Amino acid sequence: MTLYLTVEDVRKLVGMDDALAALDEAFQHWHDAGTQNLERRRLDPPGGGPLNLMAASYPSKGVFGYRAYAIRPAGGSNQVFLFDLKGG
Repeated sequence: MTLYLTVEDVRKLVGMDDALAALDEAFQHWHDAGTQNLERRRLDPPGGGPLNLMAASYPSKGVFGYRAYAIRPAGGSNQVFLFDLKGG
């Protein structure tokens, strides 16, 4: 099942304290088996701004995902995809 959330949806559901606590917990599991982090990769096409990609897996929470965002002269676009390790 796909759930689509806008930036405003996320702002209503997750406060800054929640985000910082989640990051703190994630970094405590940095060296757990299967936890991985793909460093940011950039594509810089001619005539436009870069496309940036980042990905990570967090097996102890049962998730993996990636973030893709583009920076364009007219503005940016940001998408985060989060997957369940068991069900995809």
